[in-house]
Amino acid sequence: MKTQYLPEYYLKGFTEATDAEMIWLYDQQSRTGRPITIFKACADNQFDTDVREYYLIREVEEPAREVILKIRKQAPIAPEEKKTLALYLILLWKRTPGRKKIMRGMALSILDQIKKKAYQQLEETYAAYPETEDLYYKRRAEFDDLFNNQQKMQSILKDSWEETVKPEIFLMSVHALTSMTWSFWVSDDEPFVTNDNPLFFHANLGIGQEKSEICFPVSTRVALWSTWRSDIREGAFFKANPQIVQELNRRTVSNRVRSIFASSKLDWITKSLSEAAGN
Repeated sequence: MKTQYLPEYYLKGFTEATDAEMIWLYDQQSRTGRPITIFKACADNQFDTDVREYYLIREVEEPAREVILKIRKQAPIAPEEKKTLALYLILLWKRTPGRKKIMRGMALSILDQIKKKAYQQLEETYAAYPETEDLYYKRRAEFDDLFNNQQKMQSILKDSWEETVKPEIFLMSVHALTSMTWSFWVSDDEPFVTNDNPLFFHANLGIGQEKSEICFPVSTRVALWSTWRSDIREGAFFKANPQIVQELNRRTVSNRVRSIFASSKLDWITKSLSEAAGN
């Protein structure tokens, strides 16, 4: 089953019209932009099983949908709605290709350590008790069958991934995010863009430091700005000048894994990707 770590209703906020089915995709490898269908954007079949995907859609994505639609209308959200969206944002961050790549690498490293330790202990046991030769060869054959079976290894990787995306695993992150002051930038001119890793924060600060900031493009017209500042009114909507839009878009582009999404052809994105590639 191919899943979408960015749901269609989210991507529709970055089309030219709310009922449009096309969005502009900018790829860092080709450094060009092209229109594609929303259905094809952010498709992924790594790790998530059908059962897990349906659970995440029902329990996390769908509740967040209503909150995102309210924010796009510049309507205030209640504390519980803020918590609902915070849970979705943390989960979204966990499910992006970059995080999956990191988690896959960690899981493979752990599996490799387990494999080496298992064979080592087997050899040590056989050396100490040579009379267990029959059992030794039986266990070695079982280990070979397990560790050389790609299907079984993939199943283990999926099981470990599912454990990491259970909402109860990251309640502390959700609490930190909901404790921050949320305000919103509104652009009436230049559009906000999004990417395949849309939750931005400074990696060296995380989200729990005094100077931590979180940015998240909600649509072409609205972007979330979350800080620990006490001089900003919770839930306020501010008019964004061109410099603010440019800075938020710069953060979005820099935070991509591979893809950037926009409502139209924007030459500055392809220029930015070319400059990043050194061309």
